[in-house]
Amino acid sequence: PPSFVSSNHYEVSKYYTIDEHSAVPDVLLISTKYWEKLSEQERQWVEAAATESSQAQKEYWRASVEASMKTAKEAGVEVIIPEKSLFAEKSKSVLEDFKKEYPEMTPLINQIKAE
Repeated sequence: PPSFVSSNHYEVSKYYTIDEHSAVPDVLLISTKYWEKLSEQERQWVEAAATESSQAQKEYWRASVEASMKTAKEAGVEVIIPEKSLFAEKSKSVLEDFKKEYPEMTPLINQIKAE
């Protein structure tokens, strides 16, 4: 929704479908070379800051989505949220095959589903 509004698509689109076909995670990376130069205390500070900032980012994103949806709806855009259960059912075998081929990914898949 923030991109839909910031790009002004809501000004010309009558409909907006939220199908959640993709989700791009925000990732914080640090090189091993740099990490190993940090003291234990500095590593704890970086980890604490990363944890705190990731939680703040989630809240900022939620607020941005809410504001964007409000803007779009006030402009007369019809927001469509399709029922995904049929898609989930039809694609279940693909996911199961993936888990069989890459069993190490199962915990990550379960974590994503839980969120």
